[in-house]
Amino acid sequence: LFSAVSPSAFASLTTQQRQEDFAQLVNIMERNYGPLRWKQEHLKLDFKGLVSEYQTKIQSLKSDTEFYETMARFLSEFKDAHISSAVPSTYRSNLGFLCDYIQGKVLIDTINRLRLPEVFFPFNKGDQLLAIGGVPVEKLMADISKTGTTGNDATNLRIAAARLTSRTESSGFAVPNGVTTVTVHPQGA
Repeated sequence: LFSAVSPSAFASLTTQQRQEDFAQLVNIMERNYGPLRWKQEHLKLDFKGLVSEYQTKIQSLKSDTEFYETMARFLSEFKDAHISSAVPSTYRSNLGFLCDYIQGKVLIDTINRLRLPEVFFPFNKGDQLLAIGGVPVEKLMADISKTGTTGNDATNLRIAAARLTSRTESSGFAVPNGVTTVTVHPQGA
């Protein structure tokens, strides 16, 4: 069960406001992001191409949630843990347990037994999480990894594993809600 805290009430942005906000972010990046020129020259970052790609994406967005996620993904394109977005939201969700990525597997790391009593949720620390809602964790992690990329693959995998079961919209992550299922492989089985 995902539990959620209600989002703050904000008026929806118009398409023009979204485009203006994105243009302001682009301007900030051009003027203040020190490694931009280095990344363009040495890592072949196509800044103008990215800007054009994301301008097109922003024109077709239907909600503020999509817009904020798109802004976070734009910043993730720089693969830099020093930059991130902040979304005006208090919406969050979690399944009552956290995971970590260890030796190529997503393992359950901590469990809130007040929320998930063992009699009803018989999984344990060290068990392998295989799927959420029938979707393999690898697919979920690939999608989550598009937001908040640090530039370090091992770190990105560990963050994605943690975000499988606990997300905050304020960090730019899509936050699922409602009832779901988890598929777990017991440790030692």
